Amino acid sequence: ARTFLPLANATTLILTADGALLNGNTSLNLTEEDLYLLDDSMDRLHASFTVYYASPDRRYLIGHDISVLVAAPEELPLYLLEQLLTPPEDSGLRSALPAGTRFQNITIEDGLCTVDVSSQFNDRRFFNLSAQCLSLLSVVNTLTALEQIDRVEFTVEGDLLIRYGTMTISEPLVRDE
Repeated sequence: ARTFLPLANATTLILTADGALLNGNTSLNLTEEDLYLLDDSMDRLHASFTVYYASPDRRYLIGHDISVLVAAPEELPLYLLEQLLTPPEDSGLRSALPAGTRFQNITIEDGLCTVDVSSQFNDRRFFNLSAQCLSLLSVVNTLTALEQIDRVEFTVEGDLLIRYGTMTISEPLVRDE
């Protein structure tokens, strides 16, 4: 309608559906006054999320709010995790993840999110137990803020992570405030 109505001498656009109903009729007459367009899709797709970084001394997790344009909701978990790799400038925060960590794949099924990380996550893990916990919990706390995720398990290059440093991981991890 927006394409044809601006044409010279066009005042009405008639849409006809053979055998189908449009607004209870087989045809629909539209005028310029019938068209009211409000594009609020950007507002509906804009949301705030909290991602978790390490404090400068790597002793605590600190939540940092970010605003995200969610164009493809299925890509949101991976996007949030990628934010963990680079803390905001001038914040003093540090990534809680070992250098070189990359997120290979993420799957979500029945509230369980499986995060497949590169080998650097395990090979370059921090030696301090507290920093190791922060590495895991920065991912877990960031993801479990999403409605569809309530627990997280890790795989390294496709193999289930059952030991991280001195910690044994016997079941999926849940949010830890």
